[in-house]
Amino acid sequence: MSGRVKLMLFVVTVGLLGGCQRVNINSPSTIELVAADKSIAWGENYNSEDCGVLLNIDESSQSVTIKRIDSGEKFTINYSGATNITDKYSSVLAIKQVQIGEIINVYYNSEDKIARKIEISEDAWEYTQVENLTYDRTEKIMYIAGEKYKYGESLTVISNGEEKDLLDLNPIDIVTVKGINKKICSVIVTKGHGYIILENEDSFIGGWIDVGQESAKPITEDMLVVASEGNHKVTIAKDGVGGTKSIAVKRFEQTVVDVGDLKSETQKSGSLKFTITPNTASLYVDGAKTDYSELVVVDYGAHRIIVKAEGYSDISQTIVVGSSYAEIEINAEDASSSSTSDSTKDASSDSTTTNSTKSSGTTNSSTNGTSTGGLGSGINLPEINKTGDTNSTGTSTGSSSLTDTDKTTDSTSLSNVLTDALNKALSD
Repeated sequence: MSGRVKLMLFVVTVGLLGGCQRVNINSPSTIELVAADKSIAWGENYNSEDCGVLLNIDESSQSVTIKRIDSGEKFTINYSGATNITDKYSSVLAIKQVQIGEIINVYYNSEDKIARKIEISEDAWEYTQVENLTYDRTEKIMYIAGEKYKYGESLTVISNGEEKDLLDLNPIDIVTVKGINKKICSVIVTKGHGYIILENEDSFIGGWIDVGQESAKPITEDMLVVASEGNHKVTIAKDGVGGTKSIAVKRFEQTVVDVGDLKSETQKSGSLKFTITPNTASLYVDGAKTDYSELVVVDYGAHRIIVKAEGYSDISQTIVVGSSYAEIEINAEDASSSSTSDSTKDASSDSTTTNSTKSSGTTNSSTNGTSTGGLGSGINLPEINKTGDTNSTGTSTGSSSLTDTDKTTDSTSLSNVLTDALNKALSD
């Protein structure tokens, strides 16, 4: 009986090795088959491993360029159709599905320089939808979700699929941050910024400009306005004269806006419909208590509004009116969860919503706890929501270096940066 069992096991083993092939175990073909089976292990035939940030994919030459996260050294390695490419959960990917700026592990043979495996590092974490990124260039520290993360000379900044410098970032950019442990390895710009230059603006100098409800600024000579990429309504107003224009801002590019045709000898006014929560709140426009149960008519230009409600924090902001009608929603209940809101907005579009200074993001990091903070002290950072974790709030302070420009730009002053951060959060 024992002999029969051994024979059956032997036959099963031969069947597994041979698959659907007919195999003669006494013939040379058996040896050839075993050798062919061993060739399947090509994917495991590697003697080198590197962890780095993916910088480039060249599908024509089947090569990838990687920047080592420890030294910052760049190197290029080839891949083939047999290279196993996976995400951190071992799901198979096409090479073009791997994002530039991703942290990857590469396993390759130093002799033929061909990657056997390329995988997104399972040790990597990320924060998405990060706004008002705060960093200290001297200490090489970034502040995210109320926590400090170090970065080194090997930090990689990616925008439009290309490597950039940290100085190319602007606080209004929306970014994804990736790292390992407490070290940030890459920053990927998902929504960048461009620049607006005014033309024929002489008669509006001293007035106000607002771009897409992001922020309102006094108009100065030869000013350069930083704006997030995308479509915007630009409002120009001074002493009851002005108007609104639609523009498209492209990343890192300058958009010239001719405002000469907005000049007029006749003063214009706009009607504002306010919706305020709670409805018992009092509204003050330019210091005067105003009945907002009906439309509020004001001249084109900048106006200071204050909302007061018993039991809630005051809301104080500047609106820029440059259209005949606008709707403004203000929620004192949301704002009461933070400090007094003091910001600047425009009333050039059909509706404007003012809430508390919060924005959101996501992460698949395994680190527990979240918090809020922002550029400078006393301002909330974007709220970072960690997947599967319970949210908490807090504040953090830090410093950030902004891009220098040859032309005047008030976005480089910290006070206006803080205003930008508030306005962005309020418009959300």
